[in-house]
Parts: sequence; structure tokens; C-alpha cells
Amino acid sequence: MDTTQILLLAVLVFASYTAQAMTGFGSIVVALTLGSLFFEMRVILPVLVALNMPLCAWMLYRDFKSIDNNLLWKRILPLMGLGVVFGVLLFDVFEGPLLRRLFGIIIAAFSLRELAALIFQKNTATKPMHKFISAFWIFIAGLIHGIYASGGPPLVYALSRSALDRAVFRATLTMVWFVLNGALLAVYMINGSFGAKETWVFLYLLPTIPLALKAGAWLHERVSERWFRITLQLLLILSAGALLV
Repeated sequence: MDTTQILLLAVLVFASYTAQAMTGFGSIVVALTLGSLFFEMRVILPVLVALNMPLCAWMLYRDFKSIDNNLLWKRILPLMGLGVVFGVLLFDVFEGPLLRRLFGIIIAAFSLRELAALIFQKNTATKPMHKFISAFWIFIAGLIHGIYASGGPPLVYALSRSALDRAVFRATLTMVWFVLNGALLAVYMINGSFGAKETWVFLYLLPTIPLALKAGAWLHERVSERWFRITLQLLLILSAGALLV
């Protein structure tokens, strides 16, 4: 990557990781959706996964006590972990334009659903999702995470009707990303996807992480999370549409 490309990616990383610092999810899915308009997924995905690790580590340092360990270790990680294995194995099946378009369809579908829920302020907390349906979506989250490292939308959907406290929800999701992205990063190192070139790009972009953490904290205190997420979903829908062209 040349200097201009690194600066562009730095802006995308700062914006997307600010979203995760504020809400607990969204960093890679936003960065990959927008970044795919300018870069090949295979080029930027390993770097985005690596950058997610220090972000999650700091958030866990602050919120570790809020993690729901029972939900994390007995339900989410076993199901998502199985899905990630299948996703990693399927990664090479989706090449070039097919990879972009399939990702665009997935993101558009979940973003439209989330946007509708936010705009019409739907509250489904009183209608718990059946445990088998929830398990299916958690597995799908792992499958998507294995291919795109972007399992946030289906996982959030699977947990959306649970009675989790906001702080518990955010801390538990952060631990999920820390564990699974750590495993993905190890895979990328083993298969050569994250080598010397990617390491240098990672180091160039690393200063954006503390900036994103500060910006996310600032936004969390001053901007309504509902309107922030509405804007975020609109941006994702537009970006997903561009991926389908």
C-alpha cells in the first residue's frame, strides 16, 4: 500500500472502531464494508482483525467484570467456534466479485432489519427467541465470522431478545471478538495472510485505536446511541449497495 491508501484506510479504521468503542460491535463490519469499495477484502481483512485485538483488550480491561461467563463459554463460543471452523474452510470458495456481492447481500439484509427496528422503535424483549432458533443464528454468526470476520449482525440478532443489561451485553460481545479474532489472527499468520507487509500496515494504523477509543467514549456521553446506530446502518446499506454493483 502507498501512503494515500494507508491514510484512507486509517480514516475508515478510525470511524469504524469508534463505532465499536461506543456500542460494543461494528468495527470490522463497517471497516470491511467501506474498505471493500477501495481495497480487496483479502488484503485488508487480516489487518482489520489484528487491529481489533488491542481495541478489545482495552475494553475488556475496563469492563471485564461485566462479562456473562455462563452465556459466553457455554453457549456463544461453542456454537460460534463451530461456525468459524466451517467459515475458514469455505473462505477460499468465495472468490473475487462473488465474495464482494455475497458480503453485500448479508450486510444489506441485517442492516435493513436493524434500521427498521430502530426507526419504528420495535421492542421484542417480551418475546424471547426460541433457544434452537437462537442457536442457529449464533452458528451462522460464527460461519460469517470465519469468512468475513463480521459475525456481529447475526450474533446481535440472536441475542436481541435476551434480557441482558447493556453493560453486560457490550462486555460479553467484546470478549467474543477477542477470543475469535485471536484465533483468526493465528490462522492468518499460519497460512501467510498476515505477514511482514501486513504487520507494517498494522503498525502504521495502530495509533488510530486510542483515538477511536477516546472518540467512542465522547460520543457515548453526548450522542443518542439510537441516532448514532441509525446513521451507521444507513451508511452500511449504502456501502452494501455499492458492493452489489
